[in-house]
Amino acid sequence: MYKKLIAMAVSLAMVFSTAAPAFASSDAEAPEDTMLPAISLNPYMPKDTEIPEIPEETETLPEEPEAPASEPEQPEVPETPEEPETEVLPEEPAEPETPADEESAEPETPAEKPEEPTEEPEDDDEEEIDKEAEAEKKAAIRYRNGLASYMRSKNSKLGKVWSRNLAQTFIDIGEKHDIDPKVLMAVAQRESTFRSKATSPYGYKGMMQTSDWLAKHYGYKPSDLYKPEVSIDVAARYLKSLKKTFGTYTMALCGYMYGGYAVKKGNYSKKGAWKVMNTRSDIQEYLEKYDFV
Repeated sequence: MYKKLIAMAVSLAMVFSTAAPAFASSDAEAPEDTMLPAISLNPYMPKDTEIPEIPEETETLPEEPEAPASEPEQPEVPETPEEPETEVLPEEPAEPETPADEESAEPETPAEKPEEPTEEPEDDDEEEIDKEAEAEKKAAIRYRNGLASYMRSKNSKLGKVWSRNLAQTFIDIGEKHDIDPKVLMAVAQRESTFRSKATSPYGYKGMMQTSDWLAKHYGYKPSDLYKPEVSIDVAARYLKSLKKTFGTYTMALCGYMYGGYAVKKGNYSKKGAWKVMNTRSDIQEYLEKYDFV
């Protein structure tokens, strides 16, 4: 009898073991090894209640390993790479030091740059000034040589060097007293034909035929009037004062020939003054004809 019961239990166990997979839920993830022992413990347990409860218990079991799944994510929390960024932050204030250096360096470059353009124009200006100075110097020498050539054309006894020195004297004294050198030359041509030792029976001396009184008035001795530079200086100063009084070269020359008092009284003639001014025009024409100006 016991043997029959045991055989029936074994057969029932085998039936339940083969049928268990059919009752198991398709969503259960638990393996078959875990389900078999639970069924074999109580073979008389109803089929409807045993099988649905087992997969529910087995379903909770695999949910527990989800915790370790989140645990490996925890090492990302410390975020160690961010710590060096905080260390770099104090170094960032050092960066404004570099722009400060760059700013300090930047004004140096613009300060140096203007120097280059300033140097170049200076060189150009100097070259232009040198060229202008050379051109003016050449023009002045040519002008002086032209005056000397004109004097030699009127007095062949004048030497070339002496005439050039005399021409330069007319130029220098004329510029000093604001009198045209050609007017002074025209007076010298009319009065003495450029002879420094000329003497008048009326007591006038030198190239410009001025009086002893005028020589003393301007601080010279009468004998100094035979020096060309003294004679020209006295005549130029006298003409300057007359021109200031009468306003024109023509009237100043009238006063030079007749005296200022006579001109004021009307006792004079302009013929001599006109001849001097015509001579001045002749000198200018000579310079232009022979390309001295």
